[in-house]
Amino acid sequence: MPRLYLLLCVFTLTLSQTTPDIEQSFFGRCEYFKEFGYAQPMPVVCSTAWNPFFGAFAHKDPCNVTMANYASFFNVTGQVPPRDMTMLWSGTQDLKSIFCMDGINCYDNSQFMPSYVVGEMNWCGSTSDPSGMNFTGCKSYDPVTCPNHVTYSFWAAASEQLALRSTGRVRLLLNGTRTTGDAYSRNSFFAKFELPNLNPNAVTLVEAIVALTPGQTAKETCNNGSLVTLRTDVTNRGLNYQCTMNPPLVRHASCGFYARQPASCNFRNPLDAKKPTTKHRRPAAYDRIYMQQDDSI
Repeated sequence: MPRLYLLLCVFTLTLSQTTPDIEQSFFGRCEYFKEFGYAQPMPVVCSTAWNPFFGAFAHKDPCNVTMANYASFFNVTGQVPPRDMTMLWSGTQDLKSIFCMDGINCYDNSQFMPSYVVGEMNWCGSTSDPSGMNFTGCKSYDPVTCPNHVTYSFWAAASEQLALRSTGRVRLLLNGTRTTGDAYSRNSFFAKFELPNLNPNAVTLVEAIVALTPGQTAKETCNNGSLVTLRTDVTNRGLNYQCTMNPPLVRHASCGFYARQPASCNFRNPLDAKKPTTKHRRPAAYDRIYMQQDDSI
């Protein structure tokens, strides 16, 4: 089973310059994926894969790169995710990364070869630099002034392609305790690029998994709030829908990173929930909530 430990960064609104030595990093990741990643339907020649990726943005204004510009790159590198393994997400990047890290529980964008080879890197073109790339500073995405942003278009296309190639059960990981918004948003990458590209003839079920931050009360459940809208949007696409609240595997992943465990993280006899545990406790500084509030994708 693949062990790809590079965590895919969520697209952010502010980007720096093109990553130095991006071509060499691309080749290294590509070869690593070929060795340790999921098997490809056809051999991928990494130098051949670089050319359409580079050609998609090189010598271009960073605000004039569309999803279509990356089509050749995805044709060369894209593969079919294992059946029943696709995990999509919204507002739960860190939890998703931990849950899917080993490729055992699920297959997400970080295990998708086109995304893996450029994850955590920045890039943009230059119309004046002979290299065709800008190594001093890239423009930022703006939905009004720069909607066809070079990296926004890439991650939108990656989301679209992962959805198009998914088969069987597809899971969607959401946060039912978000304080900055609803668990499901029609402005999310899932709503805009993934749901419209799930094939009802290939996808047997869309299962929404509503994760809860340990120790917090659910803001939304399967039968209220934005999750009702989600059910409507999914079924209107002709897809079967199911919703699950905080199942054990997700709850275990969420609880594993808390030094001070709330009672909801006690998986022994419920009567023991109030008994404090002090052995092997990490400092409170290590506490993290592995459910981001950002809903940019």
